[in-house]
Amino acid sequence: KYGRFGNFHFCQTKKDYKNYLVRILKKSVILEKKLFDKILDELKLYEKLRNSLFFPKLIGIATNDPKYLALFMDYVPGGKLRTLLNNKKKLPLEHAKFYAANILLILENLHKNKIIYRDLKPDNLLIKENGYLTMLDISYAKELKNKNDLTYTLCGTPNYLAPEIILNKGYNYSIDFWSLGVILFEMLVGKDPFHSHDPMLIYQNILTNKMQFPKIIDRDAKTLINHLLVPDPSKRYGCLKNGGEDIKNHRLYNDFRWRRLGEESLEPPFKPEFEEEEVFTKYYDQEKINTLDLNTIDYLH
Repeated sequence: KYGRFGNFHFCQTKKDYKNYLVRILKKSVILEKKLFDKILDELKLYEKLRNSLFFPKLIGIATNDPKYLALFMDYVPGGKLRTLLNNKKKLPLEHAKFYAANILLILENLHKNKIIYRDLKPDNLLIKENGYLTMLDISYAKELKNKNDLTYTLCGTPNYLAPEIILNKGYNYSIDFWSLGVILFEMLVGKDPFHSHDPMLIYQNILTNKMQFPKIIDRDAKTLINHLLVPDPSKRYGCLKNGGEDIKNHRLYNDFRWRRLGEESLEPPFKPEFEEEEVFTKYYDQEKINTLDLNTIDYLH
């Protein structure tokens, strides 16, 4: 289950075999939890981000099924960053740098539009056909009226939560940069820095900033991670006067070609490849895949 409620499925048209991601929402849950306004807010975010490179386009909405509301989005063939991490265990430094830089550009795009993502993790990042990242889900995202506004909702995934969320201090864009630090650590080490099977211990580790770096980790990567995982958001990289430029100008990214990354012309570490006979869900966990017949629902362009 991805997002606050509702599942993502794959579907394929019978007529022309086009693939889509579909988010299925139960109308009964929408009514029971009075979520209609939240769905409208989510649709507004999709519209606002329609021309962004970093989000699957919302193509259509199906409303006439008695039980379900369906949101149809562009299909992203490369699977989740999480699946890549599970398969590789950990990534080489240059690969982790590429994905972290890609995530930073996504965050800058969101924050420029006064949107906090609030659930940044490898599970919510998909690999596009060209090897670049895009977001899967924006159901936790929140648009602020003013850039310096704070919000207080406890949401997200425990391992990636910033201290200010747990402490209910009020937060804004700072939490996304904290999650970026967690992901960079995870890509290089093979597990997140505050890992525990007990959620309460995860929170304790986050609040005490208890993490251990393996000796083999790159020194510059360690320094940048420490700048991102600063408990005080006013001292965290990404939140200072220069914003994301502090990350771009860090020693870890010496000679990194940021302009080419923004143009998506920098060679990525991995591109999804398919043989003709292979299923279009090759890069997704097969046992977790749900497929739908697109023609069973009224599809609206």
